[in-house]
Amino acid sequence: MSDKGLLSTRPVYDQTKPIKNIEIHPSYIRMLESAFLYFVTEVLENPAEIKEIFKKFDKTYKAIHSDKGEQVALNPVEAHMWTIYSMMQLLRYKAKEQGLEKIEETNVTQEEVSNWVKEISKGDKSKAQEMLIEINNKLGFKEESS
Repeated sequence: MSDKGLLSTRPVYDQTKPIKNIEIHPSYIRMLESAFLYFVTEVLENPAEIKEIFKKFDKTYKAIHSDKGEQVALNPVEAHMWTIYSMMQLLRYKAKEQGLEKIEETNVTQEEVSNWVKEISKGDKSKAQEMLIEINNKLGFKEESS
């Protein structure tokens, strides 16, 4: 510590280079999915905003991968969601690339998912939460509620 009681050092990471040669368990994909759903169902004041948030994510992705480097304004919640979403997508891509993705049949109907989205859009989080638990149970995520 410095004489003023401040920390004298802290780690700072080079933002111009990627982290290389990392190994991570695929279970992180499901954990990130769950964290993202938590933001949608519990943090967003109006979950119907998710459509506009995904549009911002698309613009953010395009800005990152363009020479223009256009900044997309994300509020603090959107920034946290972007972090979770982009890591989730990166891990999904790498898992698929490495042959770790497998496709399983489910008994969840498109109608059930559509009804859940409609319920979330109405703002009745308790009913939407019940529906999500049922969907997760059908998908085999029995211990998860969001």
